[in-house]
Amino acid sequence: MNKKTLQILFLLSFLLTFTSCWNHKQEVPTDENTEVMICTGRSSRRFHCGMCRGLKSCRGEILYVTLEQAKNMRKTPCGYCYKKSKPHDLDESDPHYYDDWDE
Repeated sequence: MNKKTLQILFLLSFLLTFTSCWNHKQEVPTDENTEVMICTGRSSRRFHCGMCRGLKSCRGEILYVTLEQAKNMRKTPCGYCYKKSKPHDLDESDPHYYDDWDE
């Protein structure tokens, strides 16, 4: 493949990843094998559906991991990528109900 073709393929793959969650928020995945993106920086707390603006300030590596791995690292859903979903173990009257949704 020539250089131009490789550049076009790279651009297309980047755009597909970027636009997967750019236009609308997704439901938080339920399949533990779903790939999500995380930042390995010390202050990182979220997992992402793609290259979202929440990853811009990443001070570590950006990695693909499974949802199960992200949860085991105590990562929570990114508010830019995912729709808010009611936690099953919290009541809306609990003062900490939306604590994990600050972005």
